[in-house]
Amino acid sequence: MVKYPYSDALEAKCLNSIAINPFNINQVFISSFFNGLLEVNEGVPTFLYNNENSGLESLVLPTDPNYVDIRVGPSKFDEDGLLWTVTSFIPKPLKSYNPSNGEWRSYDFTAIVPDELGSNLGYRDLVLGRDGTKWVASYSFGVIGFNNEGGSQKIKNLSKEANLPHEYVTTLALDNRSQLWIGTIEGLRVLYNTSGFFEDENITADEIIISEDGVAKELLFKQFVSKIVVDGSNNKWVGTVGSGLFYFSSDGQQTIFHFTKENSPLPSNNISEISLDESNGTLYIATEKGLVSFKTGSSSTTEGFATSHVYPNPVRPGFDIVEEKVKIKDLPENVNIKITDIEGNLVAEAQSRTNQRYNGFNLEIDGGIAYWNGKNLANNVVASGVYLIMLSDLDSFETKVLKLMVVR
Repeated sequence: MVKYPYSDALEAKCLNSIAINPFNINQVFISSFFNGLLEVNEGVPTFLYNNENSGLESLVLPTDPNYVDIRVGPSKFDEDGLLWTVTSFIPKPLKSYNPSNGEWRSYDFTAIVPDELGSNLGYRDLVLGRDGTKWVASYSFGVIGFNNEGGSQKIKNLSKEANLPHEYVTTLALDNRSQLWIGTIEGLRVLYNTSGFFEDENITADEIIISEDGVAKELLFKQFVSKIVVDGSNNKWVGTVGSGLFYFSSDGQQTIFHFTKENSPLPSNNISEISLDESNGTLYIATEKGLVSFKTGSSSTTEGFATSHVYPNPVRPGFDIVEEKVKIKDLPENVNIKITDIEGNLVAEAQSRTNQRYNGFNLEIDGGIAYWNGKNLANNVVASGVYLIMLSDLDSFETKVLKLMVVR
């Protein structure tokens, strides 16, 4: 860990959001909710963008027009390498910056927020859709959607009139099916039809209704939802203020885990932030009383089977295959797996969208990784021998065969 004194960070303070350049991982941009945007290269703070040297703007106080306060909040890179940021209390809060040529662009929100300084409390989150839509969580105007693809600009918001439980939105997450999960200070909603958001005049966000002891209930009714994270299986980690951490199935109908300070190492039930390292499946949970991590065992999906592998291989007699399980790693999003013996007899089979983890399958898939407990279709542990693992990408039709040796 490297610590930088205030002076070495170019006196930037109230740092709140970090964006890593996907085309240059040694270049990082950190939002300052007072000074602007801090650029860090090779671990060294190198430049502070403000209202005098960039497209960033300060709020303007009518009583003190010389006062400078550049409240940059959430920031994200898109797939083209543009950095998108949101600044509070200015008419054009959404800005893009191209690190390769230094170009800044600004986008107006006054159609939704007529008086930034007087009527809006700021912005909490930003997510970027595959179709170019920028989804912004606001504290006063619900969810704001903005799209400037194709040369035209479209802007619209979701409010309580569109079935949000509250217009103070705290967190947003786009899942693997481009459904927008929305957390507010009074509950959870899902916008299923993101593709028709701008065209549908009557679009609404939906609550998730679950059955609890035979009674229909709204999932996380009136709960303060602080953070939503989607994993490789399209399941959702949801942090709350007061009720700890939840892990839901992809549609929210199954609660896989519910961690609290009473049943886990969580130091508090007030979750302020969660972040998933998709490379190793580690979930980091920040609370008001400290930081903890949890090994989820999940991983992100891959494009194709170039790096797919199985381990441990061989499976030796000392390995508890039922409990520790064989792992098949680096799998694409929509995969079929068949395991046969050397004579071609089917031993186990699973598909990504059917045999998901935590549902009692012998062969189960969690994002980019599959787990096999060594049992066959008769629910018996297999004998020693060589087994073929046949992988099929159901989208690209690519295939690959892995070999696994089991020694009992």
